[in-house]
Amino acid sequence: MSIDWGKIGQKKDKDYKVKGTVLLEMKEKQANQEKELLTLKENVSSLNGKTQGMQVSLEATIKEKDKQIKALIEEKNDLQNKSDTKVASLQGEIQELNTAKATLEEELDAAKTELSGYEALKKERDELAKNVETLEDDLRGRDFDYFKKYVKEKSARASQTFEEQTQREDEEQQ
Repeated sequence: MSIDWGKIGQKKDKDYKVKGTVLLEMKEKQANQEKELLTLKENVSSLNGKTQGMQVSLEATIKEKDKQIKALIEEKNDLQNKSDTKVASLQGEIQELNTAKATLEEELDAAKTELSGYEALKKERDELAKNVETLEDDLRGRDFDYFKKYVKEKSARASQTFEEQTQREDEEQQ
């Protein structure tokens, strides 16, 4: 037989007949629930202790992490300052190098201009040397032609003189 809890709820002051087994079951349930409640209270107490221990540990960890974060922030700021200084220094060096590069490029352009002037002079010198050589060759050729003509004329005069002498000798011998 089951208990109709709805009727009992409507008539609270009335007495009801209940079987002993139902009462024993209810007593056993109550004892089990009390044991369970006691176990839960012990667990809650244990968990509260663990929670407090964890909270203390967590607070200590938070403090330690805060210190580490602050140290890291300081280190980051220090590194940032150092890198900013280094960047500024390197930018200054770059500016100096760019200025030196521009100066060297100007000097190179001037040297190229001067070299092109030298090259033009060298080319002109080479052309003049060729002209001199050509003129010397012409002169040598002319001298040779003149020498040949001179030798020819001398030979002709010598031959004429020889012929004249030979004729005179022939005439004298006759």
